[in-house]
Amino acid sequence: LYEHGPINIVIFGDSVSHGSLNGYIDYENVYWNRLKKKLNGLRDYVPVNMICAAISATRACRVSR
Repeated sequence: LYEHGPINIVIFGDSVSHGSLNGYIDYENVYWNRLKKKLNGLRDYVPVNMICAAISATRACRVSR
């Protein structure tokens, strides 16, 4: 991994993926940030980039019959 550059991970999802938990934004404990910290702990010489493309405040569409 050291020879091939950084690790890039893209996160797609909703408000939970964005970092919203119980009505407030918690970027410190959001799952993708915790994953980044775990990866950095294993391979601290390889940069890990987390690209959060999640969109908060979206809602599932309900299909009417």
